[in-house]
Amino acid sequence: MTFSVVKRHISLIVLLINLICVDRLMSQDTIFLRNYTLDEPVLNVDGVGDYIIARTTTKIYRLNEDEEFEEILRVDPVKTGKHTWVGKKDRRGNYSTYHTDYLPPSKIIPYYPVGNFLPGYHHANITLAKDGNTYYVTFRGNILKYTIKDFYKIYNRWESVRDVYIDDSIKITSTYSAIYKDSAYEVFGFDTLKGVSYSNGEAAKVKGKYYLCVDDLYKLENNQWVKQQFEKDLKPSLKKLSVYRNETYYLSLHAFGRIDLNTNRFIDTILQESKYEYFDIEWVNNRGYVTNENGFLYVYEKDNPVKSVNIGSPIYDINISANRSEAILSCKDGVYKVKLSDLSFNKLFTLTDAIESVFVDDQMLITTLHGLYIYFEGGAKEIIPRIEFNKYGLSAHDQLIFAGSIEGLYVLDKGILLNNVLKSLKETEFKDKRQLQFNIGVILFVIALIVIAFLVYQNLQKKKESLKLIRKGTTINPETIRQIVLENPKIISVEAIAEYFETSTVQLNRILKKYNTSGLAVLKSIKQDIVKDMIAQEKSLEEISKRVGYSINYIKRNLL
Repeated sequence: MTFSVVKRHISLIVLLINLICVDRLMSQDTIFLRNYTLDEPVLNVDGVGDYIIARTTTKIYRLNEDEEFEEILRVDPVKTGKHTWVGKKDRRGNYSTYHTDYLPPSKIIPYYPVGNFLPGYHHANITLAKDGNTYYVTFRGNILKYTIKDFYKIYNRWESVRDVYIDDSIKITSTYSAIYKDSAYEVFGFDTLKGVSYSNGEAAKVKGKYYLCVDDLYKLENNQWVKQQFEKDLKPSLKKLSVYRNETYYLSLHAFGRIDLNTNRFIDTILQESKYEYFDIEWVNNRGYVTNENGFLYVYEKDNPVKSVNIGSPIYDINISANRSEAILSCKDGVYKVKLSDLSFNKLFTLTDAIESVFVDDQMLITTLHGLYIYFEGGAKEIIPRIEFNKYGLSAHDQLIFAGSIEGLYVLDKGILLNNVLKSLKETEFKDKRQLQFNIGVILFVIALIVIAFLVYQNLQKKKESLKLIRKGTTINPETIRQIVLENPKIISVEAIAEYFETSTVQLNRILKKYNTSGLAVLKSIKQDIVKDMIAQEKSLEEISKRVGYSINYIKRNLL
């Protein structure tokens, strides 16, 4: 397979390899951004920051401000060596290069950790250039671009993290394979709590005691989970406990009501649904807001009938705004805002499978079944892609944000997120606007070219029509034919004469018959005169032959 064939299909090849190796890629805090294919196979990349270059066999490229590799120099591999590296650089932006015939060991990057996020296996002679958290890596004649996300880290890898409860003294991480306890929120250990090995609900603190909803209810006693026995050995399918005004409420798979944890007794059932699942509850101003898979938001106020609002899409999570006047709903088809005073609502933006949200200062984060997003400029911007996050998995404490996924616990640094990531989004927004302006300019330029081309074409057509009229108005006779052949060196055959007059050779000969001659006789006579004239001008036989279309031998035998 030649390089040209590979070049045409390399993007598809890289994409397929990335999809095949998705588990490997997703196990890194690394995101694949794009593939660069240059005119020739890339031999190496080098540099850092603003001085990133790439070398092919005969060219050197530099990464420009538009993040494209532009050709800056052509080189001779015999004189300069096969590889090129950044030499000295100064503050003015000048830099020099040096060349080698081989890859110096100091320039070859060890397989680990870079090779971990490259597609495929058996990589050799990897070279790398770096600009901040962005990496440019050579890969089989191409350059792959990656970014390292430094605003988050992943813990509990390969475990599906369901929920993180955290306060100033304890962090409880609930997964489908174990329940972990840490002494402080910044510590991530593997100290498991015995008594139960998985959780599909939330942990909560009620009146100084820690509880865990695992369908059944467990209480933390002496660093061990103890199952709570209910009357008639009822299996409650509990998901969440919530305390409001000294009363404890439960949310189960198909019911919402009050519970007494001292006697392990269900006091009453306020809402019950046999078919659809309840997901979340929040309290604001004596009202409890309960979400359901059936698309209804239920509003409970003690001693009053339950109200309901039909949002129309399964509601997985409810989040209350800082001023406690609005509720944010994460739904199957997007994120909605509900005005709590009159329960009117509107859709903030479309986002498939939005399952939970949390406010971090003035910013809203949203987890989905396919990534983590931040609410920005009226829409959702993806900041962690292609990860399935879990319901009940999103929470924030102090400077950290926790997002439980099927592949581990994502821990985000709030400071870096709000400063660097938001700044990057704003810069991207500005760049997108510049790109839009550029695209509009290109479109207008193309339209102008099309208009100019149309006008030129129209002008040519008019000239052509005028020429047709001139030709049609010209009388066909030996004299006009002589004038035309003498003025048009390309007309050297009877067929060309007929084509000029837009007629056939048969019709041409019929007209010339009136003058007792033919097209061939007229043309031969004209060519004889041309030959005599050119001989008088001391032109060479080659020039004469080219002008009249006869061979030199024919000219010598018949025309001289």
